Amino acid sequence: MSCCADPRAQIGAEAAGLPAETAAHVERSGGRFSRTLHVPEIRCAACIGAIESAISRATPDVKCRVNFTRRTLTLSWRVQDADPARAIATLRDLGYAPQPLPTTRAA
Repeated sequence: MSCCADPRAQIGAEAAGLPAETAAHVERSGGRFSRTLHVPEIRCAACIGAIESAISRATPDVKCRVNFTRRTLTLSWRVQDADPARAIATLRDLGYAPQPLPTTRAA
């Protein structure tokens, strides 16, 4: 577990598949899919390294990129060869609690 992650952020039953709030915001570009999640517990470079390394090891077909400034994690994958739910479960195993990105409405 990272120095900043909350150990209480454990894997929930929804981690077996993409949770509804996660699946609803998957974007498609060509043959790739992506989902950006808000991870407010990201506090330092050690967090970034731990997250990117663990997800890369656990799900080599899911690419991940942490944005420290925005406190987000973007997962990208091809449907036929990846398991993004496993990447989210790995993130939770590390003690992070990913959330849907806050959305703003245009007036």
